[in-house]
This record gives sequence, structure tokens and C-alpha cells, in this order.
Amino acid sequence: MATLQGMLSLDELDAQVRAGAIDTVLVMFTDHYGRFMGKRFDAEFFVADAARQGTHACNYLLTV
Repeated sequence: MATLQGMLSLDELDAQVRAGAIDTVLVMFTDHYGRFMGKRFDAEFFVADAARQGTHACNYLLTV
């Protein structure tokens, strides 16, 4: 199977964070106007906590 470009596994992300190459992780989707909606995480926090325990968003962000 072909490898997707730009997609990192959690282990690859962790390695990039520890190397200092990534300092922020964006958890995003687009609204119906194409604008980004979501959260910005400190990369170390994301790898240590949010990636394993999940995160939350307001339901109104998903309304049409």
C-alpha cells in the first residue's frame, strides 16, 4: 500500500516533537465556508495527553 505524504504516525510525531521540528499541533476541520475550526495544542502536551485521551469541541461548530 502507498504511504500517504504528510501523514505522521504518533511515534513519528513524537520523534519530530522531541527533535524540535514540531512545536504546535493543529486539530482542525473546515466549516461550511471553508474556514478552519478547531484547536491549537502545544506539541509536547498533544503527544503526552491529547492524542491518547482525546479532546473536545463545542457542538455548535458542527452545525450547518
